[in-house]
Amino acid sequence: TGPLAGVAYDGQDPAFADLYGVAWNSTDYGYEGPQDVGPPEFEKNFQDRMFDLIDKYHPDLYYTDGGPPFKTAGYNIVAHLYNESRKLNGGKLQALATFKGGGIGVENYEFEYADTIKQFVWQTDKTMSPEWYWLRDKTKDYKKANEIVHTLIDVVSKNGNLLLNVPLTAAGELEEEVITMLTGMGHDLDLIGEAVFATRSWDAFGEGPNGINGLAALTPQDIRFTRNKKRTVLYATVMGWPGDGSVVRIRTLSRNRIDLKGLQGVSLPGTTGKLKYVQDAEGLKITLPAKAPYSCSVYPIKLSFGGSIPPLKPAPQYLWDAVVRNISGIDDKNKYDLPTECGVLILDIPTNSITSRAGLQKDDVIITCNGIDVQGVGDLRGLQDKAEGRKLTLAVSRKTSIMAIDLSDYAYVVTEGGASAEFKTVKLAAASVAVPVKVSAGGAVPGNDPIEALTDGVVTNGSGPIFANGVIDGAYRLDLGGVRSIAQVNVFSSGGNRARQNFVLYGSSAPSDPGWNVADIKVFKPIISVDSRKGVRTEFEASSIRRSSGQTLGSYRWLILAVAPVNGEVGGENTAFQELQVIECGKK
Repeated sequence: TGPLAGVAYDGQDPAFADLYGVAWNSTDYGYEGPQDVGPPEFEKNFQDRMFDLIDKYHPDLYYTDGGPPFKTAGYNIVAHLYNESRKLNGGKLQALATFKGGGIGVENYEFEYADTIKQFVWQTDKTMSPEWYWLRDKTKDYKKANEIVHTLIDVVSKNGNLLLNVPLTAAGELEEEVITMLTGMGHDLDLIGEAVFATRSWDAFGEGPNGINGLAALTPQDIRFTRNKKRTVLYATVMGWPGDGSVVRIRTLSRNRIDLKGLQGVSLPGTTGKLKYVQDAEGLKITLPAKAPYSCSVYPIKLSFGGSIPPLKPAPQYLWDAVVRNISGIDDKNKYDLPTECGVLILDIPTNSITSRAGLQKDDVIITCNGIDVQGVGDLRGLQDKAEGRKLTLAVSRKTSIMAIDLSDYAYVVTEGGASAEFKTVKLAAASVAVPVKVSAGGAVPGNDPIEALTDGVVTNGSGPIFANGVIDGAYRLDLGGVRSIAQVNVFSSGGNRARQNFVLYGSSAPSDPGWNVADIKVFKPIISVDSRKGVRTEFEASSIRRSSGQTLGSYRWLILAVAPVNGEVGGENTAFQELQVIECGKK
């Protein structure tokens, strides 16, 4: 609509061909991908210029805002970059080409992030300013050094690189705020750079309540892992100083998940003192110095091993009263003499439990159920729920023998989803049928609706009394007023992704307040683990916990739902629970 409406840009004017090359009249934006859209002369000119640039300057990074431009020319350029890099570096490839979509180069996320560790290296591009270019009077919106450092470490922990853009003024100068940010980054990386530079991602990228989806700062409750090339040093970087003399608990490094016998010392980079630590079922607990040794945005905890860092085992889970985990890797296969690297290992079985009465033992490995191969715990739960209390025939590897064990008594879950709260299978019970309960929350404070909304007899499409994103130890507790024999526990939720459910149900018959420590087996008994994250997404969801042949789930006064996020490994959303109902035996 302006005075230049309809006027082509200068590249279409033959008078400027020496600058822009051969013109062509195409509106196809395919130049950002491997399509042939330009005249052969243009493609040859483009390839020649890129070859000349590579030969003269030997760049470390080749970046396009899309895929390799054109087809043959684009691929030739990347091949020339790689081959020249190998010639200059004794056969080692030291150059990097990045493309959106990956392919023949590193995958470039630009504005996005990988949500977990990627098998192949990736890159994200970020700018510390509101836009990729300089804007006048926008310095108040510039990102700070701690935000950049936190983001960098998060990206590296997931096997990625961070490409950071800093704005230059119209005069080509750096503003004071940019210099301050760069100086701050340099200060931090001078102190803790060994936890970043030349490191690699580990078996897990981190833990804590927060994830990153933009240049942002995390909290001292967030931890990210990296390791050195030799796999002899593991860095657990705490995103801030937790407090003088405080104890950092790293849940991922619990004794059920990693053997730390080869750990020779724990320290902070840049210091000579060793840190005290203890490992238990809750994690690795490390006592920090009485004062921070230096001022920094992050504080890596350095774990030095006498040999290779031990592999991280899958997290323990509850199944049929037992503590189990997935079989993982060749070491497990050899140790338990298994035909494949799959199955479910029984870690611990309580006395007189469902599993012990069926004849299962500690260190048994379940490899099939009803003739179907078992890859992990999720498969067993799916087959259990599908059977709805009917007999399960398990093939179990015990030492060097394979035996069949029948399981006819177990808790299971009936799940129903839909576009509305009009459930047909898991119906909302009338007030005269449901046990009147008093509900409370622990581990964190839920937001949005009052906690009493969970027992008001209504299922709505709302957030409910929901725990914030990233909360991993939230819990809802139901006081039944006295010990009752329980037939069903029905749980209703809504909100699409937030309708999915992920919790462990515990019971206690304590005469008075049992507290919240569900790990105390003298007080609490695990009843079942519910996980519908891999199911079909629906706006509403209901789950009903039952037992074979209509038997009682147990006699309890207290029930606790220990909840966990339903998406993402870190910083994920929690379930929007709407209603929790308990049905006593004999009630319909």
